[in-house]
Amino acid sequence: LDEAGFDSYDEAKSRIAAHLQEGAPRESMPRNTARRPNIFDSAGLPTCTLFQHLSRKSRHKAAWMIGHLYYSLPRPDANWVRDFQTENLHARLWELHLLACFREQGRFVSQQHRSPDFRISRRNGECAWIEAVTTNPAERYDHATTSAEPPPSDLMDRVLGQAAVRFANTIRSKLQRRYDQLAHVAGQPFALAIADFHAQGSMTWSRQALIAYLYGEYASTEVIDGKKQAVGVKIEHLLGE
Repeated sequence: LDEAGFDSYDEAKSRIAAHLQEGAPRESMPRNTARRPNIFDSAGLPTCTLFQHLSRKSRHKAAWMIGHLYYSLPRPDANWVRDFQTENLHARLWELHLLACFREQGRFVSQQHRSPDFRISRRNGECAWIEAVTTNPAERYDHATTSAEPPPSDLMDRVLGQAAVRFANTIRSKLQRRYDQLAHVAGQPFALAIADFHAQGSMTWSRQALIAYLYGEYASTEVIDGKKQAVGVKIEHLLGE
């Protein structure tokens, strides 16, 4: 069933109900549609610890949800499943998270081109392109067994240190690819959707470092006329090479 333009949820629901039949055979796959590999079948190849945890009974519901999101991706790339099974699981999980968010907001999601990752659109024709990005550590760590690291205690290190450096490297790398100038993207809104994995648990505190890098300024406090006030401090360099 491939129909659109319903005026209400109830109308769409009643239309679907008319086509449902108990015991009916499965719908055949459309022509020229490649069969997707089983996301949880590693064919005996090595997998990461986090992927292995999904086979546990206590993780059954999470695995079920992830599987449905994967099959909802309009057109995942050829390496998607193998990436998910190995050390890039966190990056692929970020893509699924974005897909779920876009769908929850009622946006139509397509993957008509290899890059950027997503094109989202509304019924009125407005659209935007999204590239999913993750900041990764200089040295890989096991997401399943590594304990969360506390944020740097020093303010300068927290906002201008390793977190800001990783954001800078990741964003610069993506901007150099000039996604916004591709023929199918030019003149339309384009955004980078960033998730921070540069250290275990870093996404709970590194937002301040991202803002400092993007705007060249961080917030501090000073006593002015006897009162403590927030002030903006301009920066020229991060604490790194």
